[in-house]
Amino acid sequence: MIRSATRTGEQANRRHLTLANGTGYWRSDLIVSSESDSPAPQAFLIQQDPNTVVRPHFHVQDEFQVVAEGNGTLGRHAVAPIHVHYASRHTGYGPITAGNRGLSYFTFRAVTTPHAYFLPESRDQMQNLPKRNLLGHTVALSGAATLRARKEVAIETIIEPQPNDVAAWLLRLPPNATRVPPEHEKDADRFYLVGEGVMVARSERLPRFATAFVSAAERDFELVAGDEGLEALVLRFPAHDGK
Repeated sequence: MIRSATRTGEQANRRHLTLANGTGYWRSDLIVSSESDSPAPQAFLIQQDPNTVVRPHFHVQDEFQVVAEGNGTLGRHAVAPIHVHYASRHTGYGPITAGNRGLSYFTFRAVTTPHAYFLPESRDQMQNLPKRNLLGHTVALSGAATLRARKEVAIETIIEPQPNDVAAWLLRLPPNATRVPPEHEKDADRFYLVGEGVMVARSERLPRFATAFVSAAERDFELVAGDEGLEALVLRFPAHDGK
């Protein structure tokens, strides 16, 4: 399965919501699945209001988050564009605190789930599973002119491959280049997020902040850059037999 989405149509479902503690945020769903689907990928964008707090919580599925705009903190760590965070299922993380410019971040899950379980009141629902809470280093994206002038492929590791095969990379491709993603032989689902330039997937042009889900079954998938070149995040979920 390959599914893609851009931010172009997000205004159709973008809505402002408020948490129980008064924190306001805008949510835009990009890739939506039913919990009964297989695969059941999920991708959405959160634009958290300035100077607000999302309390510590956990989810029942593994997830990546990518900070795209604004400023703030995740737990005790300052975050800014472009930052990649991974939390395994039933792993608590947070709080997420937006700074004075607000904080925008994408959430990606290979298996959809509608709920967040806030802590400490939901601790009795947290299963005793291995806990992984990983924050990569900040990634600097190239400007359009620099990317167009690129001559060689470059790969930057953001989250080192873990025992369960979770990993994250940034790939920088020259215009019209093609590249097999890192360690693509692994039996794992992946999300791709365009940071700069254009990714071409099944003849569709995916511009900045477009995303694509590629299931583990898509063994022949290759990253293809448009005329503009491409800088894309590669977010690899646990291998299907990973724990």
